[in-house]
Amino acid sequence: MKKSIKTVYILVSILIWQLGFSQQTLITELQTKVTNSSKNTQVHYLHKAQLAEAIKFKEHSRSLALVNEALHQQNVSLKDSVKIQILKIAVDIYRINNQYTDMNNAIENLLTIALKTKKPEDLANAYYFKAKGLDVLNNPNILPYYFKSLQYAEKTNNNLLLSNIYYKIYGYYASKHDLLLENKYANHCLSAAIKSNDPQQITLAWQAKGTSFYDLNKNKNPKIDSTLIAFRKGISVFKQNKNKIILQSQLAILQLNTAVHLYQLYMPAAKDSVDLYATLALKNGLATKHEGIIINCLGLLSQLADMDNNNSKIEALLLQSKAKIESYSVKQPDLQSKIYYALSQFYKKKNDQAQALTYYELYVESYTLSSEENLQRSNQLLDAKYELTKKQDQIKLLDDKNKAITYQKYIYVGIAISLFIALILLFVSYNYKLKYSIQQQKVLEIKTEETNLKAALLETEQRLILAEKKQLQKELLAESVQVERKKELLHNMKAEFGTDKLDQKTIQNLTRIINEEIRLDKDFATLKTDIKEIDPEFISRLQQQSDNKLTQLDLKYCSYLKLNLTTKQMSKLLHVEPSSIRMNKYRLKQKLQLSKDQDLNNYLDQL
Repeated sequence: MKKSIKTVYILVSILIWQLGFSQQTLITELQTKVTNSSKNTQVHYLHKAQLAEAIKFKEHSRSLALVNEALHQQNVSLKDSVKIQILKIAVDIYRINNQYTDMNNAIENLLTIALKTKKPEDLANAYYFKAKGLDVLNNPNILPYYFKSLQYAEKTNNNLLLSNIYYKIYGYYASKHDLLLENKYANHCLSAAIKSNDPQQITLAWQAKGTSFYDLNKNKNPKIDSTLIAFRKGISVFKQNKNKIILQSQLAILQLNTAVHLYQLYMPAAKDSVDLYATLALKNGLATKHEGIIINCLGLLSQLADMDNNNSKIEALLLQSKAKIESYSVKQPDLQSKIYYALSQFYKKKNDQAQALTYYELYVESYTLSSEENLQRSNQLLDAKYELTKKQDQIKLLDDKNKAITYQKYIYVGIAISLFIALILLFVSYNYKLKYSIQQQKVLEIKTEETNLKAALLETEQRLILAEKKQLQKELLAESVQVERKKELLHNMKAEFGTDKLDQKTIQNLTRIINEEIRLDKDFATLKTDIKEIDPEFISRLQQQSDNKLTQLDLKYCSYLKLNLTTKQMSKLLHVEPSSIRMNKYRLKQKLQLSKDQDLNNYLDQL
């Protein structure tokens, strides 16, 4: 029956599944409340669930029946707050009775209600039980749920819930051998437990504190009393509040941890203390039917007996344990098989083959029953895992479908917005093109009108030029005839009226008139020549400015103006009316591309 003490110590540092908080003395009171409360009421079914919680370690079947009745009754529509309390109790009872599928369903219902109420305490409890459910199904993804639970629990004043969560996180890091975080959350667990003033939670927290302190310091200075102090404080709290604590196995765990610690560090001086604590732990382990404690206590006590070669004590311990286990109302084949195997090996060692064979046969029988139970439990676990996975897949599928629908909606909205923007852009573009087309049409009309006006003006100018040309030709012909006639006349008069026939004065006057007339004609002819020869660059610049549109008559007008002749002078020289001179001035400004405000005379002077 020898076992490794290191193994023993780890085994007793187990994680307790459910931390009940009802008082042992409340069982009778709760039974009375269930009996006296009005049936088919919220309070009646809540009392039933609380009674189920109080007896869950003693009466498994009755506890399961009570919680199912409270949870699945059809008479009353339970409030969310009441249903959450019942579901929290149901999760643990289903776990104890290996009803893993029902456990998962209860957890999912708890989470659904919590998400609906959105209360921090409800959400903290929901994620806490979600993590514990995954832990039962050996799902490693538990830590994120505990931290999510902690996130909501920190928003409440529920120190009891906080301590529970810290304890679970402490246990996780202890299993991963992360000593610093193990110690950190053990400290948080103890602090919150003391604030909650709950004796069961304080006892549990001292056990966690002692274990974490040992783990943290075992490689430094292991002979430190702090671990023993923590365990003994936990034992003291338990003894002072025994009737208020449902989880009676806590005392046995603390006693066994103390015995193991003394054995590892203080042997052989502490042999009597080790024997005392291990014996007390075995007694309480047998009373609470805690298999792990019983087996580890027997292993430790067997090693002590081996040291003294006290086979009779080993035999007595094994037989005492066998008798107690066989007296359990609910048989435990797995525990029985271990005791029978230990007895078989003990008698084999003593060469008592008959007893060894008897207990070996009992071992085989119990082991077979245990294997069947374990197989059934494994099948239930697998079924629960399968159902959970299927439900998670359904949820994921539904979530993906919802995401796809949402994505489709976004796409449709995006398409609608794009179409709307496209319509706006098309309208703006059409409107712009329409305005541009209208503007271009107007510009075209203006250009057409301007072209027509220019054509009309050009036609008018051409007609005017043609008329002027004809008029000039007529004037020139008349002038030439007149000049020739005048010359002939004057010569005739001069020849006819000699000096001998007229008096001197008359002759002088006549001669003066003739000579003046001749002079004027000569001056006129000379003026014409001077105009043509006046500053050739001036004439060239005029032609460039007008794009060679100026006629000889136009050049004559410009030359007269350059010479600063008045309109009257020009009309006499050209034998035209003053109005014709003014019209020609206007026409010259257009040909020279002058604005209305520009003065023609100034322009010609500066050219």
